[in-house]
Amino acid sequence: MKHSSIIFTLFIFLICSNSFGQDFIKKHKSKKVSLASITDSIKIGYETDSAIVYFGKNEIEKTIKSVLGSGKLEPRWDYRTIDNLKNNLKFLKTIQNDMVVNHWQNQTDSIDIDLYDFAGFIDQWIFKDYLFDNKAEVWNKRDDKFERIVFYNFIEDRLGGEQCYYTFEDKTIFHRQIIALGE
Repeated sequence: MKHSSIIFTLFIFLICSNSFGQDFIKKHKSKKVSLASITDSIKIGYETDSAIVYFGKNEIEKTIKSVLGSGKLEPRWDYRTIDNLKNNLKFLKTIQNDMVVNHWQNQTDSIDIDLYDFAGFIDQWIFKDYLFDNKAEVWNKRDDKFERIVFYNFIEDRLGGEQCYYTFEDKTIFHRQIIALGE
């Protein structure tokens, strides 16, 4: 009886150790992203621990208007998304000068709800697409320079979770995003 419980415990341990080793990652893709300067007169910065990523205010406004006018959002089901987009558009229209918002995890104790919502909007709607479409600039805070090349890394695990992270050429991570949670 004692031997069977030890064998069972070892069997479970073996299964768990194999599940969460290197084989836990199902897919890992890396993509090199070349960056260009943005020409928008007003820049919106999104600050993380290692970088400030700049986007053009006018480009962001065009994106919001395009999504709202596309007819793809159903008012009965997507009313929260529509309201959030309208609020972010209204907030954008009040911006007259360059500004920087902090990554939502770096917000201080006294949170301005409009800035918090806007930072979440940039993280979810703008960040990846604008990097891939050459509509962003990335300032490396440690090296005190604009980067010309960054890397996008996508990971899918065996439980269905998906995440991505962005790195400088020296492999320093400057931003992470959780795309989907697994089981």
